[in-house]
Amino acid sequence: MTERTTMIKIIIFEGIMKSNFPISKTNHLIQQYEGANTSFNIRSVFNKKIKPPFTAINLAVKKVHNQYIINKAIKMTLVEAEKPTKKESNIQYETLYNHVIFRATSEVNSHLVQKADEIVKKVDKTQAKDRISKARNNIEEELKSFMKVDNLMNSGPLYAFLTSQMEGSMKSLNKNERDAMRKSAYEQLDQHIDKIIKNKKLNTHSIQEVKQHVNLLVSKEFAETKRTFNKLLRRNQDFPIKSQKIS
Repeated sequence: MTERTTMIKIIIFEGIMKSNFPISKTNHLIQQYEGANTSFNIRSVFNKKIKPPFTAINLAVKKVHNQYIINKAIKMTLVEAEKPTKKESNIQYETLYNHVIFRATSEVNSHLVQKADEIVKKVDKTQAKDRISKARNNIEEELKSFMKVDNLMNSGPLYAFLTSQMEGSMKSLNKNERDAMRKSAYEQLDQHIDKIIKNKKLNTHSIQEVKQHVNLLVSKEFAETKRTFNKLLRRNQDFPIKSQKIS
């Protein structure tokens, strides 16, 4: 029995207990997923015709199966992260370094998209576009200084590689399930990369540190409301404010 089969069978038993499925029929259920003369048949998990109490079990097994796919894809992706970006280069973990830079850029993009939606509600599109463009330049210049790099990256080869490793296994999933699986895989990959940076003491900021710094830069760049309020307070100092007695 493989480790994968053992894990899934444990989840099946947990699902049985939660769904109050008769213990006497446990063996029959297990046999449905694991034929007497065949290897573990994961395809039956995705059979939409199966009715409760199998639903909870199916979801649990599918979750384990998806995580198995993610783990396998991440393992191969981390091997890619150790490699230089070019054959003639001999910089170990160069691909990982570039991924951290890409994550910094994508974090900036994410914040600016949100800010653009907020600004366009207050001013016309041209003004909003100019404001976002100015903010991008300011934020990216400070970010490059913080990360000590000359250029930021707008493509993520590691994310693309990770997705390619899972693509074939996601064909049976619907769009929402695929999106959720990719999102989970990306988050887990970033966590693994941060662990490598820490354990190997690599000369780069972690993804978590970069995201926190971007958040600070964005907050600093879009502090207009606070600055405007302070200006109004200073202007009002030129006018006497009459005190009123409270009766």
